[in-house]
Amino acid sequence: MGRGRAGSSSLNPLGRPPRAAIKGRVYRTRDEARADVFDYIERFYNAVRRHSTIGYLSPVEFKKNVGLA
Repeated sequence: MGRGRAGSSSLNPLGRPPRAAIKGRVYRTRDEARADVFDYIERFYNAVRRHSTIGYLSPVEFKKNVGLA
C-alpha cells in the first residue's frame, strides 16, 4: 500500500491522515506548518541573524546603533 505524496489526502499505512512534525509539534495540515515556520523566520531568525550588508550585525543591533530602536 503506497503512502502517496506528502500532503496528499491519502491515508498513511496505519489508516490515519498524514502529519508533519517540527520540533515536536504535530501539524494537521501543511499550511499550519508553513505558517509556523514563516512566523519563526520573521519573528526570531531574521531579527538575530547577522547580515553582511549592515556590517555583520543583526537588524536589531543595527537599529540600536543608528538610534532607530
